[in-house]
Amino acid sequence: MKTYQIEYEGVVNLISAAKNQGQVKKFILVTSILVIPPDNPHSVVEKAGRALQRSGLEYTIVRPAGLRENAPAVNDEALVMTPADSLFIGGISRSKVAEVCVEAIVVPEASEKIVEICAGDVQKGSIQELFSRI
Repeated sequence: MKTYQIEYEGVVNLISAAKNQGQVKKFILVTSILVIPPDNPHSVVEKAGRALQRSGLEYTIVRPAGLRENAPAVNDEALVMTPADSLFIGGISRSKVAEVCVEAIVVPEASEKIVEICAGDVQKGSIQELFSRI
C-alpha cells in the first residue's frame, strides 16, 4: 500500500466515517514529529491534518517524538508538550503517548490543538495544565 493511501486517504476515510456515524465526540490523530518538512506544506500527513481541522469534528493532533518500548512506568515519565513544529528531538514511551491521547479525549483544553510531546527531565504540570498552555 502506498503512503498516500495510508496517511491521507485512510485518515480522510476515518474522518468521513466519524462524521457519518454522528456519535463521535472527538477525533484524536497521532502522527509524529518531523514528518512534515518545513519546506513542504503539502506533505501527505499535513494534508490529512488539515482535512481533520476542516472537518467540523472536535480534534486533537498528537505528534510524539521517537517511540520507545522500554521506559519508566507511565506515572514516572515526565512529559514535555510543545506547540506544533517546535520539537525536533527526543523520545517517549508508547504508554505515555497513549496516556496523553486518553487525556486529550476528556480534557477540554486539548481541543482544536496540535501538540508535540517527548519525555523530559521534569514535567511542569499535569497533562491538562500542559494542554492549557498550548
